[in-house]
Amino acid sequence: MTKLKCWKKISDTKYINKKRKGVLYIGKGISSGKPDVSITIDTVKIDGAEFPETNIYEEFKTKHQSLAFANKYMKKH
Repeated sequence: MTKLKCWKKISDTKYINKKRKGVLYIGKGISSGKPDVSITIDTVKIDGAEFPETNIYEEFKTKHQSLAFANKYMKKH
């Protein structure tokens, strides 16, 4: 993975973005077992509670594809 300013690596599978209150996970899907990427970023307040504005979940055939997607997403956002 490329070193990015806004995203901080917490573990091999988790990155956080404090500026945009984002979390990105790279792992395996619970039901399918395929490599996946799960992203929640930005928040909106509804009746005092915060919810993620953007929720992205993608499954891939290979781990390489999931890593490439995650890296490209973090560079753009």
